[in-house]
Amino acid sequence: MNILLVDDDQNLVKTLMLGLKREFPGAHIENCYSGQQAMYLCERETFDLIVSDFNMPGMNGVELFKKVRAGHEHPFLILITAYGSKELEEEAGKYADAYISKPFDVPILIKFIAQLLAEKPSWGKTSNVLVMEDDNYLRRLITKVLHTASMEVYEAASICQAQELLNAMPFDVVISDVKVPDGLGVDLIKRNQALLSQNGTVVILVTGEAQYRTYEEELGIAMFLEKPISVPDLLTLVQRWSAAREKKHHDTSADR
Repeated sequence: MNILLVDDDQNLVKTLMLGLKREFPGAHIENCYSGQQAMYLCERETFDLIVSDFNMPGMNGVELFKKVRAGHEHPFLILITAYGSKELEEEAGKYADAYISKPFDVPILIKFIAQLLAEKPSWGKTSNVLVMEDDNYLRRLITKVLHTASMEVYEAASICQAQELLNAMPFDVVISDVKVPDGLGVDLIKRNQALLSQNGTVVILVTGEAQYRTYEEELGIAMFLEKPISVPDLLTLVQRWSAAREKKHHDTSADR
């Protein structure tokens, strides 16, 4: 496990580091004192957890998390600040998994982090998931939740981007909105039906328009979800279908 601590309060960083080392003896923990230093480290290695202060010279914690979220990897992000406000909390909620106000009790924060990471399941195989959704907030929220379940998530905001990803690699699950600016998700599924069937890909269609349900049987779609969707319920569905797919693959291999 790789953890990064970002805060210009060096005493707090040292205290957090000691507590995390006791809680996670095998963890690799790095620290830095600015958002710029944090981005330098993030470009060179992958972190499972980043804990960052909000108010720092130069790049603040929200700006840091926004840049981290724009990258390929999606670690747990916890923002800490002594300058709490409703506006800041709402802004932080777009990128952070948790928001902690100073002053706080360090042992309690350590236990909170342990609980957060303990909720991250561990499976033998990482599922590749493609999420095609033009609503940036919903797409990132789905990605964040699936990533906490140890799934490798690839994002697409258009048919064109999704097609490029489908051409590049096989996916265990495809979660597709029906309507995006450059076309229909059902047309993407139709065009790639043979490939998806060959790879045993589970397809979940998401839309606010119920008339597209007719495509469910025609295209062999595993599930049809109407907006607004419950992201935790979506996670449960993806886990269920991924586990069933992996079991089927295992049973098939055992029979050979």
